[in-house]
Amino acid sequence: TFAVDIFSLGCLFFNVLVPGSHPFGDQWYDREANVARNKFDLSPMGDRLADAQDLVARMISADPLKRPSAAQTIAHPFFWGSEKRLSFLVTFSDRIEQERDPTSPLLRGVEANAADVVGHSWDNRLHPDLTNDVGKFRRYDVTLVRDCLRVIRNKTHHWQELPPKVQQ
Repeated sequence: TFAVDIFSLGCLFFNVLVPGSHPFGDQWYDREANVARNKFDLSPMGDRLADAQDLVARMISADPLKRPSAAQTIAHPFFWGSEKRLSFLVTFSDRIEQERDPTSPLLRGVEANAADVVGHSWDNRLHPDLTNDVGKFRRYDVTLVRDCLRVIRNKTHHWQELPPKVQQ
């Protein structure tokens, strides 16, 4: 079936992104058993490739019905360019900004794994000059994904107002 092709392609993607490696083990004699047990390790991809990890994990799912189609695979955010990624984040920020009920399923879902997404203080990941500018017009909670997205949105829309050094 096509799902088998997607599984194989997921293994191939992993090998391209982590040359010489296989998600089900580097020893050929372990691979079949690991595939049967659905025992794989994507950690060699590292944190920088979170989108790729998500895509490969879906592609090598033990359940063929949970694997993406070829069309879904190429539509995955891993293949998005920087402009499309930024546009998505800005649009999504606008959408969650409309949520007024702090118990809404959308906000709870966005914040469910906040520490994994933005860390314990996302402002530590920003350039110091940008950090100094961020709080001039609005207060942000540096532990919330929602507020991190809002900074991205606001600075995207108002980048010309940033000091030249920060614009660079």
